[in-house]
Amino acid sequence: MKSIAIVVLTSLLLALGGCSNNNDSERQLAEHSSKRVILALYHRLAFQAEQFQSSAEHFCQTSSQPAFNELQLRWRNLMGAWLETEVIQFGPVIEENLLWQFQFWPDKKNLVQRKVEQQLQSHAKTDISEASVVIQGLSALEYLLFEPSINTAEQLRQQPERCQLLRDIAQHVHDNASLLKSSWKPGNGSWHEQFMALPDQRQEAGIPNPVSTLMVNGLHTMLERAYKKVVLPLGKNGRGNPYLAESWRSRNSLENIAANIRGARRFYDGADGFGLDDLVKASPNGSDLTIEVHQAFNQVERSLALVPQPLSLAVTNPDSRAAVEALANDLKILWDLFGNEVPNALGIVLSFNANDGD
Repeated sequence: MKSIAIVVLTSLLLALGGCSNNNDSERQLAEHSSKRVILALYHRLAFQAEQFQSSAEHFCQTSSQPAFNELQLRWRNLMGAWLETEVIQFGPVIEENLLWQFQFWPDKKNLVQRKVEQQLQSHAKTDISEASVVIQGLSALEYLLFEPSINTAEQLRQQPERCQLLRDIAQHVHDNASLLKSSWKPGNGSWHEQFMALPDQRQEAGIPNPVSTLMVNGLHTMLERAYKKVVLPLGKNGRGNPYLAESWRSRNSLENIAANIRGARRFYDGADGFGLDDLVKASPNGSDLTIEVHQAFNQVERSLALVPQPLSLAVTNPDSRAAVEALANDLKILWDLFGNEVPNALGIVLSFNANDGD
């Protein structure tokens, strides 16, 4: 396992300017964020993954409609838990290359359907961990549970190989969620311990404020992704593409974005404890910027509530596109705050991120 300091060195720009935060503040931010935010989010993800796996086993054994309905609900809960953690763009989720394993999006060529059906038609017993990332996670599970062109419940009942694939993917997602939770659990050599050590390694890493740098980069990367979740299905020239919505099959796209914003807000404000917002507030003119960020989060939440459900239909309806465009604009404002004003206030230079080139 590489240390976070090395990950910082290789994934963030080293030419960082500006003044550093107080070292005690960085330590406090690391301790509170690790225990109260990151570990709590991973605990919830692991719990929801366990619940989904249990429901998948139950449905495949009973094939009852109530069990299927519960399984669909468990998927929505699991998807929400995953998307709340999407703001954590460092540590084991990056080191173990788990982002694409949990979710394959954007899917511009309908690879999820093609790969899942190819896997089923091959009749080959495949270790999911060695299969394409396209079929390893939540996107493939959504296809198996919600694909509107087929009766998914009946297909799962009649084709044992579909239920077996469902169970295999559920197990893989649960294994990965458990890995994230256990990797961050306080203990010798854990990611928690490495994260806690960052403030004292800042000179070695060449970064004056490594904890806040990692966290602001995570927020900026995730908010860019949330923005794309709206603008890609909006399309260009007034023509929407509903199939580019993140979870169009389950009609869960807006709930996904809401989960992203919940996770981002918790990550930023430290779950109402010591967080990045306290560092921003302590910076020059920080009180005004703290209010501006808070209001931007609130505005995104209001705009989400005004978009008719589901997003995949709203982008193709002339009467509702204006509400979707307003949401995109408000997400862009929030994203820009974490791309400019917030890093400037904290003396941070943003790095290349995984969204670049999408």
